[in-house]
Amino acid sequence: METVDEKSSSTVTANTLDIKVVAKRMDRLESQQAAIILSETDIVNSKTNMRRYFLDSQKAVKEFLVAQLAHMIPLLGEKDKEPQHPNQQMTDLVRANIKNVILKD
Repeated sequence: METVDEKSSSTVTANTLDIKVVAKRMDRLESQQAAIILSETDIVNSKTNMRRYFLDSQKAVKEFLVAQLAHMIPLLGEKDKEPQHPNQQMTDLVRANIKNVILKD
């Protein structure tokens, strides 16, 4: 009977060691999986943040351009009432005279 008890006790000890080794491996795998999941979550969050920043900046650019166009469109239909430069009026007269001279010839 002693031989049977020795075998059963050694079997129990071997099984216990195997279970402990498997448990350690499982713990390592779980921690690795948790690290992978956390890193993937960080990547997704950073991509989401970059996309949000890009969309916000595009919206700001669009609003700026629309505001500039809203300001410029009424000005496009208006003719200048006064010349921009003091010599502009003289330049316009000179051009008109040159056209008249060319057309006469």
